[in-house]
Amino acid sequence: MGKPLGAVFAARRVLRESTPFTVSVNGEAARVWSVFVGVNDYRTLEQGPLWRGRLDDGTLDVRLLHAGGGSRMSVQSFHADEVRIALHDRSAKPGFACDGEASVEQLAGVVEVAMRRGGLRVYAG
Repeated sequence: MGKPLGAVFAARRVLRESTPFTVSVNGEAARVWSVFVGVNDYRTLEQGPLWRGRLDDGTLDVRLLHAGGGSRMSVQSFHADEVRIALHDRSAKPGFACDGEASVEQLAGVVEVAMRRGGLRVYAG
């Protein structure tokens, strides 16, 4: 199927089976379908995070899929050294994934993610 087509099917499934939730991202409230935080800049295909051009650019790629009225939605993306995400409604327990793997736990409370430049050294011989 390939990654781009697989991403479209996965996004449709998530939106069909989910409800929007309210978060604060770096202090700004937003009603969203999803929040994505990736290590390094992801290149976009229709605003979806599909591939990275580099693995060492030292930024976080943050994307919010905003829930609008009716079926409207919009994507907001930005880069940061750190991001703080706070869930407003503790009864809403959105699922989450870490390193691309779905978690059996549910997100609750506050998540802080920070980029530590040079934090991982890789040696090849």
